[in-house]
Amino acid sequence: MKKSRFTEEQIIGFLKQAEAGMPIKELCRQGGFSDATFYKWRAKYGGMQATDAKRLRELEGENAKLKRLLAEAHLDIHALKDVFGVKPLAPQVRRDAATQMIAQHHLSERRACRLVGLSRDSYRNPPVVDEATQQLSAKIVEIAQVRRRFGYRRIHDVLRPQFPGVNHKRVYRLYSQAQLAVRKRKKIRRAASERVPLTVPTRVNEVWSMDFVSDSLANGRRIKCLTVADDFTHECVDIAVDYGISGQYVTRLLDRAAIFRGYPAAVRTDNGPEFTCRAHGDGSFGRRLAQLARIDLLVIDDFAIAPVTAADRNDLLELLDDRVGSRSTLITSQLPVSNWHQWLDDPTLADAILDRIVHSAQKIALKGESLRKKQDSV
Repeated sequence: MKKSRFTEEQIIGFLKQAEAGMPIKELCRQGGFSDATFYKWRAKYGGMQATDAKRLRELEGENAKLKRLLAEAHLDIHALKDVFGVKPLAPQVRRDAATQMIAQHHLSERRACRLVGLSRDSYRNPPVVDEATQQLSAKIVEIAQVRRRFGYRRIHDVLRPQFPGVNHKRVYRLYSQAQLAVRKRKKIRRAASERVPLTVPTRVNEVWSMDFVSDSLANGRRIKCLTVADDFTHECVDIAVDYGISGQYVTRLLDRAAIFRGYPAAVRTDNGPEFTCRAHGDGSFGRRLAQLARIDLLVIDDFAIAPVTAADRNDLLELLDDRVGSRSTLITSQLPVSNWHQWLDDPTLADAILDRIVHSAQKIALKGESLRKKQDSV
């Protein structure tokens, strides 16, 4: 809009002269403006005083300022909605949002940083990833590629021995940045099939059944009870009550029960996850081996009574390596020593294991009927 060369006070003065009786044409000639301009002024400023014109000018300025502020507020709202729907919390997300505002909406750096709640110094100086974080991130990706069904918690268990000071929150952040989230498997509904009836045991120690029972104390603290029962006699072999029962706790309880009753032919459990152990993954198995290595006398009862796996052979060799030459180990077995090499089923590891426990050991051969057979017959 073109600005007039006359002020409001001058325009009101011209209108006062016309009201006093001066001809309009003479007034326009002296002032140097047209008749149309005079009549436009009279429609706008007719009946006003000089103070009223000043107040009108101030109101027009305030109105223009409010319109400008409203336009800027709408622009800010549009920029915020366009960049993100929910206010981000991470500084890196704020930094990316400010960059998009500057590039797409042509906002200044100061204004974009103010909208996202980020200082200009933080925007100009992004953090540099240190070498330790790079190694941790690369290791997470490597484990995730090998163990495709491992989530961030299982990966954290595997990383504990190598990165002892890293907590699960840091692993989750790097795991999410690498976009390694595992899809949840949908439960497949299968057609109902006929269930196979359970075999009825015919003698003592043929089948043991065990399961967990949960309860709570009067103060609300939860407790766990592990019950072990003989399916033939319905006798309760053992009951363990504690605040928490780990996989090693279960094995110790079964070994203790086997000392007095003998080992069962089979142990029956349900399909729940209670008996799933992660001792190898979370590093507790290594600590347990270190504890066993410091024991002065370690007794291994009923050696070579059950089939051995590759993991069992490696664990046994690692345990014997820590004890050979410094601690004593007592091994009892119903299998002759000459058959141990065949039982281990790996010539290389069998030679290494037997070299540590047989060649420099004192052997005592016992003859006669087994006491467990007598107890079973009774």
